[in-house]
Amino acid sequence: MRLTALFLSALAIFAAKDPAPQGKLLLSDDFEGTSIDKAWRVVKGEWKQAGGVLTGVEPADDKHAAVVRRKVDYKNATIQVRFRLDGGRQTSLSINHAKGHLCRVIMRPEGFWIQIDPDKEKGTKAEVLARSKAPLKTGEWLDMTVTFAGTKMTAK
Repeated sequence: MRLTALFLSALAIFAAKDPAPQGKLLLSDDFEGTSIDKAWRVVKGEWKQAGGVLTGVEPADDKHAAVVRRKVDYKNATIQVRFRLDGGRQTSLSINHAKGHLCRVIMRPEGFWIQIDPDKEKGTKAEVLARSKAPLKTGEWLDMTVTFAGTKMTAK
């Protein structure tokens, strides 16, 4: 059995002073063409790009969500992503730092939440910081805007 892990049709990251898309455009990808830009690094799963959509699939024997990464240096930023929940249990936008996972937004049909990821060095566990229980429609394209301003993170 194969689970669809993530669908993206557009991604944009802006450097921003305030939590709004303003400032210098740092990254934009419309996923046009038939091959994934070499700046993206496939870590897990099977990924393909076609018709303006980047699709990640988790092979059943892998037992790990499909993961693709792109390095972008920023301090304050707004990330806009378009996604579709289409047969998978969830998708997430994970933010990493030099030592590993930092935080993420997890999107599921029953809602989404922001969490700080566990820190093995400090012995901390994942902590949910904010949660929306508004259902997310499956099979439809949805837009998510995530902002980072200093130590604050928002998602809508």
